[in-house]
Amino acid sequence: MTNLGEDMEKILAVFKKGIELESFGIKFYTEAADEVTDPKGRQTLQFLANEERDHWSFIVDLKHSFESGNESSAKKIINKRSESKAHSTVFPKMEDFSEKIAESKGDEKILEEAEDIEKRSIEFYTSAMADVKDPAHSDIFNILIREENGHLQLVHQMRDYMILHGVWSRLEDYFANE
Repeated sequence: MTNLGEDMEKILAVFKKGIELESFGIKFYTEAADEVTDPKGRQTLQFLANEERDHWSFIVDLKHSFESGNESSAKKIINKRSESKAHSTVFPKMEDFSEKIAESKGDEKILEEAEDIEKRSIEFYTSAMADVKDPAHSDIFNILIREENGHLQLVHQMRDYMILHGVWSRLEDYFANE
């Protein structure tokens, strides 16, 4: 991370906007989980809310490191994140519920909005990555883009399953092919 001075303003602005995006995602997924009656759907949306909280914490920690000028701390945060997420395949388990969703159209709408949120996040982080000069800073955005792409794939799978079957799948079923 050698061109920190050149990129500092841009990166801090991106962190500020990223914190807002992740806060919106937390709020959306938390409220959506409260609206969904199917326990499998609720668990899945709570999982996504927790993922957004995790992104929020990651960005806040990086922002504090950058603001304090502590490059070694920022590198440690990035490396730790890269290592921990690269090997993460353990997802929460839940009982197998067979409850049908009475009004799956409302749930489909939630999933459409979730898809839009993830797409906007990917576009934002991709654009932000293009604006920074130091390639070393790309790691920050690559991590976030990769994770948001994972969320987008999950949301696509949820929508496809919902449209095809009219019910939510178990959360661990979405990760069965990993």
